[in-house]
Amino acid sequence: MTTKELYQKASEITTSLKFKNKYTWAAFHKLINARVFTLNEAFKNQTPLNDFVKSNGSIMIFPTIVNGKMTGSIIRSIENGAILKYKSVNMPYGIGKLRKDFKYGDPIFIVEGIADYAAIKLLGKDIDVVAMQTVEISHALYELYSSVTNNIILIPDNDERGQSAVKRMKYKLKGLGVNVNVINQYGMMKDTGELLELAMMVDRTDSSSLKEELALIASYYRHQINLYRS
Repeated sequence: MTTKELYQKASEITTSLKFKNKYTWAAFHKLINARVFTLNEAFKNQTPLNDFVKSNGSIMIFPTIVNGKMTGSIIRSIENGAILKYKSVNMPYGIGKLRKDFKYGDPIFIVEGIADYAAIKLLGKDIDVVAMQTVEISHALYELYSSVTNNIILIPDNDERGQSAVKRMKYKLKGLGVNVNVINQYGMMKDTGELLELAMMVDRTDSSSLKEELALIASYYRHQINLYRS
C-alpha cells in the first residue's frame, strides 16, 4: 500500500479522538490537514510503510499537497509518537496551502514542526505559514523559498538547535536576496506548539486561569505576526 492509498483509506478525526494528543486536536479543528488510520487487516507486502503501520496500529497521516498532488507525507503513531517520513519531493508542510491571492513579496512565516504550524493557524487561518519538519534544509529548499517570496519571518524553536538553524538560514536566505526577520518565542516557551497544547487544555477544562494565560500568549504572537503583515 502506498502513502496515497493509505491516506485515501484514512478517516477524518472524530470527537472520540479529539483529545488524544495535540495533533488530533488540531486536525479536529481543521488547523492542519491530517487523517487517522487504524489497522484492521494484515498487509501482505513487507515494506517500511506496512511494517510501521502493523507495529503501531493507529497512525496519523500528514500529507504535503501541492497543486492537488501529494508530494510527501509524515506518518505518526497516535500511541507512541513514532514517526515515519515519506517525501517524494522536498517540500515544507503547508506550502500548498498559501492564500490563493498570495503574491511574491508577501510574508511567509516559517516554523519547525507541524504542531508549531497548527499553533500559528490557531491565531489566524489566513496566515501564510509553513513547517520545515527539520532544521537541516537543502539548497533546493532555500531556492524554493526565495522563488516564492523575498520576505520571510522565522519563528524558531527556543533551543540550541533552533537558534543555530536561524543563523544558518538567515545567512543563506540573505545570500539569495531574501529579507529575513525573526520572531522570538514568548518567555521561556520552547516553541509555538506549546501554545497549541495550552489551547487544547483550555478546551478540555474550560479553566478561567488557563484562558487568561492563553489570551496573553496569543496576543503576543498575534502582535508580532501583524507587524510583518501590515
